[in-house]
Amino acid sequence: MVNGFFLHNLTAHYDRILPHLQCILKSVIGKQKKEQNSSSRDPDASKAIMSLSKNLLLLAQQAANDTTKVKMLPYDNFNWTARAWESMALHKSITHNKISALLTILQLPGGPDAPTACQLTDLLHFAQILEVLQSKCHIHIMQILFKEIGSFAWFLGVISAFEDSTAIPPRKTEEFYLPTFDQEQGSTQGNMVVLGHYFGKVLKIPEATFEHTMFTVLGDQLTTARDRAAQDQRAVDHLEHWFDHLSSLSISMV
Repeated sequence: MVNGFFLHNLTAHYDRILPHLQCILKSVIGKQKKEQNSSSRDPDASKAIMSLSKNLLLLAQQAANDTTKVKMLPYDNFNWTARAWESMALHKSITHNKISALLTILQLPGGPDAPTACQLTDLLHFAQILEVLQSKCHIHIMQILFKEIGSFAWFLGVISAFEDSTAIPPRKTEEFYLPTFDQEQGSTQGNMVVLGHYFGKVLKIPEATFEHTMFTVLGDQLTTARDRAAQDQRAVDHLEHWFDHLSSLSISMV
């Protein structure tokens, strides 16, 4: 088996099972030896960028279809103008409406810090919670004063340490930049197209998933107003799936 080993067989195997990685490696290896004109575009670098984009989109689709994760889709529009140097009646500047979207995976605390349903016994201890909060606030304010005022610095060794056993530890949020979409967003119908494009065509989430899963959509005031108007219009339609009514989307404003 060792005598029959050839390196090109191994590279061909890697090209088949890891096409995106091999494209990126080929664009990096030997880059110093290649003389490239500053005004031209490196074709290997362009292929590497395309491979990274495809790989990122696959990761975003996997995260969006994971039922154990909490998803949020912030999106907004941006306009850019294709300038014409010699404007005339049939040839002038064109304004494009683009949509930029981001898939965000929210991290929820697990283990003993996992959120649970609020019970009546929790509300009965509300006075105790306020008392603990008041004590923590006093300690925090005293620490600030003792650190800022030099004559009070010796008090730092007297007060108790500020500790919070129920504090949520910091966690890294997953973010996936999605491809831009050439679509106007100023109308209610335009926002319906945007939501259907990203949830259906880009993230490839089956319509059956929306029957039992809520997705959060984040936008500015105009986006939120258009999305809620779209929900009101779709609410009276006699359609089969929840996503057709946009009822599985929780609309939040930035």
